[in-house]
Amino acid sequence: MLLELFPTLIAALAVDFFIYVTGVAVLKSLSFGYLKYQIFALNEYKAAKKLHKRAWYIPYLTGMLFYIALVSVIVWFLQA
Repeated sequence: MLLELFPTLIAALAVDFFIYVTGVAVLKSLSFGYLKYQIFALNEYKAAKKLHKRAWYIPYLTGMLFYIALVSVIVWFLQA
């Protein structure tokens, strides 16, 4: 049973990290480089997340909002 959860946890971490990197890219591109959010390596990202550092909250939420907006726009254009 525990082995069934392992691929799911790996996929969740990968999606989580991908959303974070997208958020950093969106913030850097929209602010023309004014905001200096660091793109962590995967092991640094896991450590920052475990320590509840605030450095990953804003990029993560921005990445999530970006994908929500992207899906919404795609659905809106497909219904038209």
